[in-house]
Amino acid sequence: MKVTFEKKGVVGMLHADGSLDASTAQQFEVLCMEHIDEMALKIVINFEKVSYISSAGLRSILILMKKVKMKQGELVFANLSSTVYDVFKISGFISILRIEDSLQDAITSLEA
Repeated sequence: MKVTFEKKGVVGMLHADGSLDASTAQQFEVLCMEHIDEMALKIVINFEKVSYISSAGLRSILILMKKVKMKQGELVFANLSSTVYDVFKISGFISILRIEDSLQDAITSLEA
């Protein structure tokens, strides 16, 4: 799992690349936490290059959500593949996550 960071105005963006499963979830979590501590309170996680997510990955997302919420920030996910979207839907995460179709839509929703 690779995670890169960039900032666009007041929005911090994390770009995830790879599968988010038991073997990569902890690495994903650590990399994201490092950036969350350093960045603005408005965060987009771009899942354009995430092809698969397991229950371990869902756990990491919950931990990230709690961290951002503790800092009174906002977190939006963008560019979910149909496979990842289906996992979020089946697991019920759709009801607790903010999801936008594109990176630009996610940025716009946080800038409003």
